[in-house]
Amino acid sequence: MQKYTSNQRMLLDVLRCHQPITRADVTDLTDLTQQSVHRILEGLIADGLVVTERGKPNGRGKPSPSLQLNNTARYTLGIAIDNDSMRISVANFSGISVLQKHVSVSRLTDGRSWRVFGQVIESVLGELGLRRQQLCGIGAATDVEYDPSEARFDLIRLPQVLGDAWSIPVFSENLAAASAIGESLSGVGKRLGNFAFICLDKKLSGALVTNGVLFRGSHDNAGNYRYLFSSLEELDRVSLPGLLASVQSNGVDVADVEDLLHQFDVGLPGILQWIDDVSDVYLCLFRALAGIFDPDAVVLGGRIPRSLGAHLIQEVSRKLLPTGLIPPRSLPSLLLSEVAGDAAATGSALLPLKNLFFR
Repeated sequence: MQKYTSNQRMLLDVLRCHQPITRADVTDLTDLTQQSVHRILEGLIADGLVVTERGKPNGRGKPSPSLQLNNTARYTLGIAIDNDSMRISVANFSGISVLQKHVSVSRLTDGRSWRVFGQVIESVLGELGLRRQQLCGIGAATDVEYDPSEARFDLIRLPQVLGDAWSIPVFSENLAAASAIGESLSGVGKRLGNFAFICLDKKLSGALVTNGVLFRGSHDNAGNYRYLFSSLEELDRVSLPGLLASVQSNGVDVADVEDLLHQFDVGLPGILQWIDDVSDVYLCLFRALAGIFDPDAVVLGGRIPRSLGAHLIQEVSRKLLPTGLIPPRSLPSLLLSEVAGDAAATGSALLPLKNLFFR
């Protein structure tokens, strides 16, 4: 697969964020000369990555043609993996999800899981009428830990095995990092370069993005909020298993987290009780991120239902400044994720685009 230069990737990124856009406006958004922008864009048009459209009349003279990404030029597929399920997303070249689905699987084992993955990918491509050649990369995200003492599917080997089988690049991240990259490319990150991401799923995790790039830290632990908790029980309490326990203790008949998410309603008994119970924890996390990282925004995402996220943000915002405390000149915004659908699956699908074509 052709490798693109930093300037080509920069222009593709400008188009992704501002399309449709004229050549003159592209030049204004970069530090390149008009001649360089024109030359690079012509090469991207020749490669089929960029298309032109007739501009709209605006006063006298011939309207300038507008440029945008060719959405059908490339497709990517992302897989977010749990112990018992795979969430699939397929994105076009602009990073827009064209398909999302949830696939339940039995316990992942070495004996059959490679075949399961291949069958799922083939099925999804068939559903969209896409050929293998149209897929430029696969992204995978998981927090499932490999235990060599058990006959479990070795997710550590997933990128290598899928890449060898499909002869395309495969990129992997943990769930929070993949979700944050998705947020950077298709959510809050389209207008804000620095944000902290809180991924509320079956576990609480996170990631930090600075100048549009994932910040990993010296030991790859940046954004690993789990180190802030004293026990696994406390970590469960503030994530979706704790929410499940709260509604179950209030008599709601839900079997597991997946069942709860499927029939979620913020009016269910135990929901508001859980928000009241955990809001102080999220308040402390927000204050820590604001005081140490000082991002443009703290983004709450993951698989938390939007109505629940809105209530939790409202409660944290209400408690933000203790009485009598002099506020700082400015605080980060506290925002809900703006990525449509499953954040980790969408982010996984965007990993190849981020690594191969965009900044």
